[in-house]
Amino acid sequence: MNKTEAPIQQIEILGIPVDKVTKAQALDFFEAFMQEDGLSFIATPNPEIILAAQKDPEIVRVMKSADLKLPDGTGIVRASQILGNPVEERVTGIDFSYAALQRLAELGKSVFFLGSRPGVAEKAAATLCGQIPALRVAGCRDGYFKAAEEDDVVREINASDEARALYCTLETLQNATEPAASNAAIRDLILDNAHSDPAFPAPLCAHEGDPPSN
Repeated sequence: MNKTEAPIQQIEILGIPVDKVTKAQALDFFEAFMQEDGLSFIATPNPEIILAAQKDPEIVRVMKSADLKLPDGTGIVRASQILGNPVEERVTGIDFSYAALQRLAELGKSVFFLGSRPGVAEKAAATLCGQIPALRVAGCRDGYFKAAEEDDVVREINASDEARALYCTLETLQNATEPAASNAAIRDLILDNAHSDPAFPAPLCAHEGDPPSN
């Protein structure tokens, strides 16, 4: 982790660091990140991501760059036990994402959904607003854009209703991570990893401080 005053313990699984946090602790970090200046990034390394990282140095780079790396999945828990350095509990991306959205709703902050096929982000937003009535959605956009359109996507997010969080699918990660992470106007960025249920984009993430005055 890059921004906490007291870095928490980690375990490394096949070259990927994983933080030994509970879901409650992760949510507290999530909220604390939103009080800090600059961007923060929360990743959810699960067994599939860790295995994919063995063949893809870019995934390794992205995972290591995260300020918080959640122990996502039973396989991570079991691996930590085998290595003799067990995590306290699994913190799945889907559970953390939902809880983080609930926290955003409680704080009155908004979210922008990015990624997957056309219409999926809108479906996710509608479903989640039905489940979390206080959730504010700043906007939606599919993940089918070219590299030349990245700046336009960032401008669209920045121009939305003061979006404080961004959820996106792993298929969008290569396009979205760098321009978003380098753009100071995006708040509380949350980049999401792919999930089997297209109605809910599950997480990788990041955040930032107060929005600039216009």
